[in-house]
Amino acid sequence: MIRPSNDSVEVKSNKFFDLFQQFYEKINMPTNLGQWGITRKEVDVLLDLMAPMQGAFDNNPMPFLVEPDARAVLENHTA
Repeated sequence: MIRPSNDSVEVKSNKFFDLFQQFYEKINMPTNLGQWGITRKEVDVLLDLMAPMQGAFDNNPMPFLVEPDARAVLENHTA
């Protein structure tokens, strides 16, 4: 559980990420997009689908852009 603190937004985001990762491990959720059948060939298609969602990403406490951030995530988690 994340409790209120005086931590920076970045520290809070990192704590949330760590908890989310622990949850994934606990339920044996795939952690690589390849386990879902997604390969690097699909990265550009996924980015095209994500582009209209930039407004939602703009509400994220950590800056996140479809280009280059989403591309980096997708490329780091596909083979």
